[in-house]
Amino acid sequence: MVVVVSGKTQQNFRSDRDAAFTLLEAQQAELKKKLKEVEEEILLKSGEIRVLRDSLKAAQQEKEAQRRNQVLLETQRQKEQSEREKELNRKVQSLQSELQFKEAEITEMKTKLLSSDRNKMAYIETTIIHLR
Repeated sequence: MVVVVSGKTQQNFRSDRDAAFTLLEAQQAELKKKLKEVEEEILLKSGEIRVLRDSLKAAQQEKEAQRRNQVLLETQRQKEQSEREKELNRKVQSLQSELQFKEAEITEMKTKLLSSDRNKMAYIETTIIHLR
């Protein structure tokens, strides 16, 4: 079946079709513009994320380096403290040994002094006895 459309109706149809096409083109252009804006925003945000990740990684590495340094310093401090304690213990032992020798020497001197005093007393007694 063939429908004959009058010239005016064809013109209206063409005009409506052109208007719809123009509207679709405008919508397409607007969507392309929005798409480009979104893509640019995504690119910008990706860059920001990369910068933030790099900053976070650098901060974590710095924190880890500081932690390792702190551990090393604490280990060194403990080692030095241990060495000082060992040295002090050696000195204490040395002084205790020296004290024991001095005490033994004093005891020996006291013994000799008592022995000498006894000998003097015996000598004096003997001398007194002989003098009488």
